[in-house]
Amino acid sequence: MVKVSRKRQSEIVMEGFASLRVWAENNGIPLVEVHGYPRSIVDKNDVGATVYLFFDTDASVERLQSDGTTARVQQAFLNILETAGYPPPWLEHVTFHVDSRECVERDFEGSYFYYHR
Repeated sequence: MVKVSRKRQSEIVMEGFASLRVWAENNGIPLVEVHGYPRSIVDKNDVGATVYLFFDTDASVERLQSDGTTARVQQAFLNILETAGYPPPWLEHVTFHVDSRECVERDFEGSYFYYHR
């Protein structure tokens, strides 16, 4: 079994969010928010993480999914995690959800808290 503390797992994931935002900006990708959590906070046996990627508009989400950019962003995040020491066998347990800031504004009163409820 891989030896990474749950605290370190959480640190790697959270630090990865900041690194991904920088990567996206450097690549001209309209990623406006990225957040989530290691699922071990809910189930101590779960080695995965749940990641939410928010792009600027619904139209961007559609375009970025169809041209493969969303997949590139997801792979960039997995690479960031691996480079930071996230155990490679755990990477397959990272899941992504993609949406837009426009959706949060329109349907959830601009609140990510409401979005996640």
